[in-house]
Amino acid sequence: MHEIQQSLLQTIQERGLRDLPPLRKLAEMTGKQLSAQQVKHHLEQLEKKGLLLINKKNGVISIETGTKTLPEKSSFVTLPIYGTANCGPALSIAEQRPEGFLKLSSSLIKGNRPKDLFVVKASGDSMNKAIVKNKTIEDGDYLIIDSSKSRSISGSGEVVLSIIDGAANIKKIFKKQDHIILTSESTKEYPPIYIDLSADFVVNGLVIDVMKNPN
Repeated sequence: MHEIQQSLLQTIQERGLRDLPPLRKLAEMTGKQLSAQQVKHHLEQLEKKGLLLINKKNGVISIETGTKTLPEKSSFVTLPIYGTANCGPALSIAEQRPEGFLKLSSSLIKGNRPKDLFVVKASGDSMNKAIVKNKTIEDGDYLIIDSSKSRSISGSGEVVLSIIDGAANIKKIFKKQDHIILTSESTKEYPPIYIDLSADFVVNGLVIDVMKNPN
């Protein structure tokens, strides 16, 4: 099987895709430098081989598993990196398009769905004493974010990625009756952030792991 076809199949399986995204988006998901035309060609080849079934009924394109046996699932996953999140003052603007991809062993995210995960790069030192999976959060580290856990966050001190006025930041979150407090955990002194419940504030996900920067 062609390398591109293998990559497309693995991407579809690992992300649990049921609806076909725009071809350029699917190309980005593979983590490879592919054109939309290349993606289209190799999807057609996979369909001819019976490994994919593309249903165009009612103008909706869905991907279903074909009748043949699919290749063994890859032991790696590729997660999109959505820019940098400050671990100090909320100054960085949250990115909407991935600026890169992080490849890691699927065993490192065991129990989590790859399609719910994305990555941000930590900037600053205000969380360098916070512990996630026995690892601190230091400048340059890659943080794995689970977006599916946003609604289940209790607000009792979890480390989260939040957006305040369009700026991304990493903090510990505490929910009170009428407000939210975001706190740092650092070797330096950083004041907490107090947020009224009516403010423009969104929790984008829970920090579930830290991939340490080797530099």
